[in-house]
Amino acid sequence: MGLGASLCGMPAGYGHDVGGFAGPHPDPEMLVRWVQQGIFWPRFCVHSWNTDDIITELWMFPDMLPIIRSSLQFRYRMIPYLYTLYVHYVYYRSQPLIRPLLYDHQHDVNTYEQQFEFMLGPSLLVAPVYQPGENSRRLYLPSNSAWYHYQTGKYYKTTEDAGQWIEVPAELKDEAAPIFVKEGSLICFGKAMMNVHESPDDDRRVQIFPERFDGMATADREYTRKTLVLYEDDGDTLYHETGNAYAEIHVWMEESETEIHVGLEIVKDGYFPYYNTVWVTCPIASETRKLIFEVPDEESNLVEKQPSRKLPRFVDDKDNCVYFGLKLRNNINMPK
Repeated sequence: MGLGASLCGMPAGYGHDVGGFAGPHPDPEMLVRWVQQGIFWPRFCVHSWNTDDIITELWMFPDMLPIIRSSLQFRYRMIPYLYTLYVHYVYYRSQPLIRPLLYDHQHDVNTYEQQFEFMLGPSLLVAPVYQPGENSRRLYLPSNSAWYHYQTGKYYKTTEDAGQWIEVPAELKDEAAPIFVKEGSLICFGKAMMNVHESPDDDRRVQIFPERFDGMATADREYTRKTLVLYEDDGDTLYHETGNAYAEIHVWMEESETEIHVGLEIVKDGYFPYYNTVWVTCPIASETRKLIFEVPDEESNLVEKQPSRKLPRFVDDKDNCVYFGLKLRNNINMPK
């Protein structure tokens, strides 16, 4: 229903009542599975009128609360990505945010039958678990595409002529339904908070998922810059429209057979975000190419190519990824 609504031009803030609106209340497993996929929709809401007079609430099953709490934290960390996708695709281009696989893969007629997976923008494929008692998920990846399974980092590549059926783990304890990130994509995360105004929104972390070459000759590949566009405004007013008070920040990636180059560009500096550094990592453990950052010099504005060892860094205790800091300089006069 949600995919059909998206294609029909329904409001891009569409989402379902997590746990169901009418009928009996969900059992513990169903509620968790609903939450694990509901966190990707623009509207995430628990709202019910159950015939058994039991109100559906996220804390109604104490044994499941730790899992649901981790899902909510993942949701909050994804809010900056949802917001920037909304602005980039819905606001500027009138494209659906949640979309069926056929929207971006019309070349593969098998995607026309996929009703239980969906895309979040053009880069994320979400495969919800919709049968009870399952701890894995079987799904179809479209032809002429390549993906990273987010939870394990495993790489999948289909041929130009045929897609691929795969099966991945999908435990009930996971914080999210199985996610696949399209090769060559960048995604961003923010802070996990109790609400979006609990504290300053001062953390941006970008994860890169580079294109692989797999022995194909360089001459056979077309190198393109992949860009993640971040839009930032005050989150409270319409001054981003009436006063052009917003920032547009481009984080980009270019890959070769031996190196991955990452850079940052300030395209619009009408708003000063709470953060002054964009932290970047490649979460793929099997990736061995050298990571090179192209950083503008503060005095000359010339771009310097710096290996990651020269940049500020920290290790995320949650996923053990090493993040490297790109300072927002030049156009945005950030506080020290």
